[in-house]
Amino acid sequence: MLLRRVLLCAVLLPTLALACAPRAQANGGEGAIFNPSEGRISQWLSAGEVQESHWNSEAELGYLSVSGNAPSLSTYARARVVNDRPRWRHQFRAETIFSETQDTAASQQYRASQTSAYKLSPSNYLFEALRYDRNVSQGIRWRWSEVGGYGRQLLQAGDTSLVAEIGAGTRQTRRTDLADVQREPIGVLISELNWEFIKGSSFNEYVIVESGRTNTLVLSQTALTLSIQGNLSARLSYDVTHNSDVPAGVQRTDATSSVTLVYKF
Repeated sequence: MLLRRVLLCAVLLPTLALACAPRAQANGGEGAIFNPSEGRISQWLSAGEVQESHWNSEAELGYLSVSGNAPSLSTYARARVVNDRPRWRHQFRAETIFSETQDTAASQQYRASQTSAYKLSPSNYLFEALRYDRNVSQGIRWRWSEVGGYGRQLLQAGDTSLVAEIGAGTRQTRRTDLADVQREPIGVLISELNWEFIKGSSFNEYVIVESGRTNTLVLSQTALTLSIQGNLSARLSYDVTHNSDVPAGVQRTDATSSVTLVYKF
C-alpha cells in the first residue's frame, strides 16, 4: 500500500506542478523560421523567438474495458504536459488504471515517461527518453528504460504531422517469475501521427517498438478525440501492449478500450 501511494505521488505531483506553471509570453512571431540560404543550422531561429516558451497540458479520466490477462472494467486516468521552446521540447506522460478485481496486485498498472528533444532544425532533433512500467498482470513487476537517439518530422501538411524516431539504450526489468533483474541493451523505433481533421477534433496514432535480447515490447495507442465545448473533449482510445517473452500462463498481448473525458489547459 505504501509503495502504491509513493508511485502515485511520483506520477501526479510533477504533472500538477507543470500544469500549473505560468505560461511565458512570446516575444515574436509564431513557430520557428528556417532560411536555407543561411547555410548554417544555428541561424534557423529569428532573434524575436529566442524567449518563446509554450505550455500545453491535458488531463484525461474515464472508463475502460480490458481484455487479455486481467479482464476487468476499470477507471482510467492519464495526463500529459508539454513545454515547447525554440531549441528544446520537453514532455511528460503518465497513466494509471484502477481496477476492482479480487487480485489487487494484478490490477495495479502504472506507466510514466519523460522525453526531452534538442532541435537541430525545424524537422530534425536529438532526444533522450526515460520510461517506467508496472503491469503485474503481464508479469512485469517493474521495468525501466533509458534511451537516446535521432528524430525527424517526416510530414507537416496543414493539420497533419508524422514524426519518426530511432534510438538505443538500456533496459532493466524485474519480472514476477524471476528473482534476478534482467539488464540488457535495447533498440527503439517510435512513430507518432497526428491529424486534426476539425478544429479541436483529431486522430492520433502512437507506436513504440522496444527490442532487446530477452523481450520485444510493442506498444500501440490509437485515439479519436472529439471536441465537446471549449477545452473539454471526449476521447475513444484503443491501446495494445505486446511482450514477446512472458511468464508461464501469461498472455503476450493485452488490449484496452477506453472512453474518457479530456480537459486541455
